[in-house]
Amino acid sequence: MKHISRFTFLLCLPLLAHAERLPVESFGHLPVVDMPSVTPDGRYVAAVLHSDDGPTIAVGEFGSRELDAIVRLKYGEDRIEYIEWANNDRLLVSVSKAERGGRTPFRVSRLYQVGRDGSDMKQIRRKEVGGLYARDRYIDTDTVLSMLPDDPEHILMELWDSRDNGFAVFRVNLEKNSFEKLFANTYDVDRWYVDGTGKVVLGIERFQNRLTTWYRPGDGNKWEVLDERELFESDSFNVIAIEGDEAIVLSDRETRYDSAWRYDLKAGEFGELIFSPQDHDISSAILSNDRTRVIGFSWLDHYREDHYTDPAAAKTYETIKTSLQGYSTYIASASDDMQKLIVVAQRDNAAPKYIWMDLTRPAGGAWFAQYPYLEGKTLATKTPFAFETSDGTRVEGYLTLPTEPTSEKPSLVVLPHGGPWSRDTQSFDPWVQFIANRGHAVLQVNFRGSRGFGSNFEVAGYKEFGQAMQKDVYDAIDWLESQGTVDTSNACVVGFSYGGYVALTAAWQQPKRFRCIASFAGIADLYQMVRSESMHTATKLVHAQMIGDIGNDADAAMLREQSPVNHVREMKAPILLIHGTEDTRVGVDQSRDFEVKAKQAGLDVEYIEIEDGTHFLDEHHNRLTVFKALDAFLDKHL
Repeated sequence: MKHISRFTFLLCLPLLAHAERLPVESFGHLPVVDMPSVTPDGRYVAAVLHSDDGPTIAVGEFGSRELDAIVRLKYGEDRIEYIEWANNDRLLVSVSKAERGGRTPFRVSRLYQVGRDGSDMKQIRRKEVGGLYARDRYIDTDTVLSMLPDDPEHILMELWDSRDNGFAVFRVNLEKNSFEKLFANTYDVDRWYVDGTGKVVLGIERFQNRLTTWYRPGDGNKWEVLDERELFESDSFNVIAIEGDEAIVLSDRETRYDSAWRYDLKAGEFGELIFSPQDHDISSAILSNDRTRVIGFSWLDHYREDHYTDPAAAKTYETIKTSLQGYSTYIASASDDMQKLIVVAQRDNAAPKYIWMDLTRPAGGAWFAQYPYLEGKTLATKTPFAFETSDGTRVEGYLTLPTEPTSEKPSLVVLPHGGPWSRDTQSFDPWVQFIANRGHAVLQVNFRGSRGFGSNFEVAGYKEFGQAMQKDVYDAIDWLESQGTVDTSNACVVGFSYGGYVALTAAWQQPKRFRCIASFAGIADLYQMVRSESMHTATKLVHAQMIGDIGNDADAAMLREQSPVNHVREMKAPILLIHGTEDTRVGVDQSRDFEVKAKQAGLDVEYIEIEDGTHFLDEHHNRLTVFKALDAFLDKHL
């Protein structure tokens, strides 16, 4: 794609006479370019580059494809969580690593800063009295509260302070790497919020299931209780920004969908409804680059949808949509004046690509594709569907038919999403495209409990692992069978994380229905997972409400009954298990223990353990290993 001015973008892909069976590597690599970040003045862009050697951070002039590497991370150890410019010359880099304080690994994030040319890289790290670091190895230290737009030499950070036995707010001098504590945390606050000037005005304390919001009016140090509510018993209350004497809050009050409301901080009461998408939850707010204002909101429908409340931003976004018709688009990063933009453009059958746009000229052009080996290739189309389940619940999903099926009715791969409190969309998915490229249809179901469809739909999935949530998947297969387009008798279930649990559960609940089962980083022992994570009070309380309470006899029995590891003798289909040793979401013991019991039961089970592998397969070779294993497994059994 060449440079194109006047925003007349032509991104249509050439169609091939026949779809190719593409190499595994075309799908199985990480996005080549990711996380673009434009400097506040719009002169430069930083991005994360993924290669065989691991992640690299590179910087180049805006609009140029010539990037210079400034930071290289050690392969297999560190993961980049985000990059963001603190000012025009210094880049903030959040890096996480799996740590071990016991048997189970956990992931901890660290914040670094580096010059635009790669010089003077150092960790933003505070020393305690006596030279000791405050629980440094075990607590994230990458939370930036404010970039302080009027003070580019400093940022505000939330860091653990052992003297407060909690999180405190520090003003950090980037040049000197020095820290100034603003006030003592005597309120057990877990999360602090600042207004557009960088003043800390709000704090959220969580004790068991109670949320207490503390507010500091004026310039004094006295804090007052603004709001108290019980989780799972009250309307949601999620502060996303402070604007003067008002907070912008996401709440499901009145609508039962997470909607944006104004909240009067002085009066302690809700004001007007700002925005609520039709039949969907707002997923996030869009902030100005300096984080001082909310300029819009995002939510997930078939694609990511953005609504800008700021008139200038709305006009810019309209220009983008007009210039890139036929594509789903959103702004990945922009200069402070929103004149220099990096835009993501994608379709279900076209991988995301980055477009640069300069509104000052105007000019623009293609920057980088995330999956360059798929450019110009014929990819499959994801078609939305909706149906009523056996109990009358409306459920949505997506069906992807292969461009070149291996028979008149293609075989089926059921691909339940993880979470389970997430959702599938129509957006490009390398896993879906890979499976479809092999000639199989792909069924994705947003079963009850999936997030984004309102509180009622999400709550309908609470304590329904293996039950109503699982039944929605079977009902979707029944619906698909009635359409007559896919051979549902020649089917496999493939899932990641919670999706792996769905796959293993299907193996024992309907053992004659599926030819094969694949679980990647999947849950096999529901009771053990909840039990092990209940060591943390906050997690224990959430799991008790959403999954099951191990302290309740009925719930404990339900969790054991719905654990696939306790039903291996009822399974028939061949099983592929893959798990990483450094998985901090679902412990590797889940797959290890299942493999032992499955082999004792005489099952055909293949287990691949990935040394240093993470839950999200965020290393090139590990991800490729999984793609190749799935390719061989599906070829053998479908």
